[in-house]
Amino acid sequence: MKSGLYFRLCFFLCWLASNLLIIHAQELYLYSLPEEKVSNALQTNINWEYPNHPVIQLNGKWQLMTPDFDSTLGVVQVPCVFRNISELFFEKHFTIEHTFSREFRLHLGMLNGEVKIWLNDSLIYTHRRNFFPVTLPVDPPLLKEGDNMVRIAIKSSSYKVGTIPSFFPGAMPHIDNGMISPLFLEIMPPTSIRAVDVEPSYTDSTYGISGQIRLHTSDGKDGVYSLTLRIRDSETIYAQQKIDIPAGKKEIHFPLMGIPLPEKKTGGLYAELRLDSLKTTLDIRRVSLAARKVSIASNKLLINGVPVTLIGMNYVYQTKGGTSLFDEAIVRKDLQTIRDAGF
Repeated sequence: MKSGLYFRLCFFLCWLASNLLIIHAQELYLYSLPEEKVSNALQTNINWEYPNHPVIQLNGKWQLMTPDFDSTLGVVQVPCVFRNISELFFEKHFTIEHTFSREFRLHLGMLNGEVKIWLNDSLIYTHRRNFFPVTLPVDPPLLKEGDNMVRIAIKSSSYKVGTIPSFFPGAMPHIDNGMISPLFLEIMPPTSIRAVDVEPSYTDSTYGISGQIRLHTSDGKDGVYSLTLRIRDSETIYAQQKIDIPAGKKEIHFPLMGIPLPEKKTGGLYAELRLDSLKTTLDIRRVSLAARKVSIASNKLLINGVPVTLIGMNYVYQTKGGTSLFDEAIVRKDLQTIRDAGF
């Protein structure tokens, strides 16, 4: 279903009153993006960020269910957002071939509203965390070989003080509830780089990074590993160092590695971390680098650790249909327009 289009679903509540059957109908506005557009962009990003991690995409057709999940009301395209109704219930089935010695993470993107999530009838998440991406580690016994099912209930939020980040302007356009960005299940390699924490450091003429990574092995066994760290762009490697990892060590700190700021570079700078064992590559992770660190703490926006207040705004993201569904092509086009204007 194209963004900006909607279809109408009628929900009927029936009861007997004075021997008459009274039917109440409620009109629902539902907006979504085409599956191929969402899935192709998602797969491109995954292939770049962690190419050794298979994923099961959960975009596309979902069943719209009754509140008890007993009956199907229709089929909807996800990601999607909705208006004019207090709560919706979604269900999707997917298949996993092997679960033995695997670790999983469920990536749900941005979920707006009060959300509950079930995986094969087990409640795994309940929260209201508007505008922030949700990633959940999945306990392997919750999954099974063959058919699996994920259910999501989303109740509309009131968006009162405390339910949206304080740096959001008060005069925002319409804020929609729903699943705003792509969803997928990540399958971790048996030995993988579980977490990456990169700390940038820069001056007027140099740029550097330091940080740490955390390893994970599904079987718990120790091996002989090495970590190769590179600062690069799509064509040039500007700096490289190799670290031999002692047996049994799971957290590895790497010291500051600096480079002169390149005058010309192909695309953006990024850190590439490659985990090897006995000349075999086990995992690759890539992290985009920037000369400024932007973070959120205590509901405040910080740049290089300093709280900042935004006065006014020069960019508000919406699709052409006026929704907050994440369309990567529109964002990239808008950012390029801003750059071309000299900002």
